[in-house]
Amino acid sequence: MARGDPLFSRGARRCAVGLALALLLGCSKPEGARVEGPLALEIPELCTVCVEVLRCDGSARRVAYVLAENDSWAQIATIWDYFAAFFRPKTEDFRVLTVYELGARLAEVLSVLRGQRARLDVWNRRVELPGVVVDQRNAAWLTADGRPIGTCRLLPRGEDRRYAKSLEEAPA
Repeated sequence: MARGDPLFSRGARRCAVGLALALLLGCSKPEGARVEGPLALEIPELCTVCVEVLRCDGSARRVAYVLAENDSWAQIATIWDYFAAFFRPKTEDFRVLTVYELGARLAEVLSVLRGQRARLDVWNRRVELPGVVVDQRNAAWLTADGRPIGTCRLLPRGEDRRYAKSLEEAPA
């Protein structure tokens, strides 16, 4: 097509850009999460270099869930997440997960399950782990069908990496 063709006119370009923006905005979900804070467990879904450690205690078991920092490609993809959040808020994120079944002493590791995946449900403020769910609103540790197991706490920055390293080095 020639440069003078009406398809390439300034008005046509403006119309196409406006239509594309309208489509993007029309498909977006409402801003922010459905569940607003403050949250008992604040896990930043856009922090790709964060190591999150959830330590959960119930009457029958103790578990430490270590959500690893994202790999390099996922960190690069976060740039897109920040840009896309302008049009559509992020509703979920996935992290590589290691599950440590703990003994009576918190440093005692009974078993380790590696290579699992955790889903951060940003929309409902839940952390979905293998067979269990952690409600970020009240720190409740629940079975997949919603029965209470116990409660969880999120280790603070600094302590989380030290504790994860100590679990990694503990004999299982």
